Amino acid sequence: MKEVLELVSTVKTVFDLDDLLIAENGLRFSTLTEQFRTVGNIENIKVYVIGSSSRRRSFLFNARTIEQNTLLIQFTETTAFTENGIDKAEVKKSFDILHEELRQTQEELTLTRMLVENSELSYLHLFENISSGVAIYHPVDNGRDFRFVDFNLAAERITNSKRNEVIGQALLEKFPNMRGSPLYRALQEVNRTGQHKHIYPFFYKDRFREGWRENDIYKLPSGEIVAIFNDVTEKMEYVNQIRTQNKELKAAIKKVEETERLKTAFLQNLSHEVRTPLNAICGFSNLLRLNTLTPEKQNEYIDIINDSSTRLLTVITDVLTISSIETGVEKIYNSVFNLNDLLAEVFENYKDDVEKKEYFNVHKFWI
Repeated sequence: MKEVLELVSTVKTVFDLDDLLIAENGLRFSTLTEQFRTVGNIENIKVYVIGSSSRRRSFLFNARTIEQNTLLIQFTETTAFTENGIDKAEVKKSFDILHEELRQTQEELTLTRMLVENSELSYLHLFENISSGVAIYHPVDNGRDFRFVDFNLAAERITNSKRNEVIGQALLEKFPNMRGSPLYRALQEVNRTGQHKHIYPFFYKDRFREGWRENDIYKLPSGEIVAIFNDVTEKMEYVNQIRTQNKELKAAIKKVEETERLKTAFLQNLSHEVRTPLNAICGFSNLLRLNTLTPEKQNEYIDIINDSSTRLLTVITDVLTISSIETGVEKIYNSVFNLNDLLAEVFENYKDDVEKKEYFNVHKFWI
């Protein structure tokens, strides 16, 4: 402050300062003051003391109107010096700003490096511990084959392979039966289109492994192809088991329906077989009451009634036997028999009935 008072001790008007001070924009001090008189205030305008020395003192000039005709002028000396026209304060300020920017940049780089390292660690942790198999491929030979770039632990387990035996190998070399598979075709499609592709479960088998695999295929910005896959063998075995059970159930339902149809046909036929002998029994029993019948006719009617009763008894016995077999009450015994004797017995039992109907010419035969 003392230096400032000494500087302006002989100054009576602002015009006296024109020989002492000059603004940093080259304007004379009186011109600068007149310009800002109408504005009402001036803030932080740098002015220099005019002198022949290369080391010049500088001030920050502030002015404000406190009354209608009173302008309060304030000078604050700075520590800036110039050499050869270079303001060292400005240079120092620039270096300080640059240093601060460099420091902030360094901090940002350090933070970015930490984030990248953490991201890589997180990726590696996820890659190694995910339950799904992950295989990363690099297309070779214009997408005709795909070389393994990485292979996680789950992929080792699912494919029964070792990572060090897979990485660097081509897909068709390590898994020769993949050619023409849904996976191979999907890898080619994703490599060509860049679009995600989901592969429904398909079955793969070679000498060392077999099972059902479900895949999702992606293409990375780097051009590499990622396959995320799962072993769904147990799921597909369960699905196939359900399908087999459904087929068996449908077959059982069809068999039951056929059985019901046969039962219906059997009951319809049974009603005929029962009514026919019953009608004969009832009808000829009533005829026997006639007093006009000769003994020969009576004997004939009695024979018809006996034959019908025997036939009705046979039908009822067969029905009871079939019912016992279906309910498991009747036991079936396997034994050796003479087929000729059985056929001869059947022939003799039904020969007369068939001949009476005159439908067939009956001949005895032997085998």
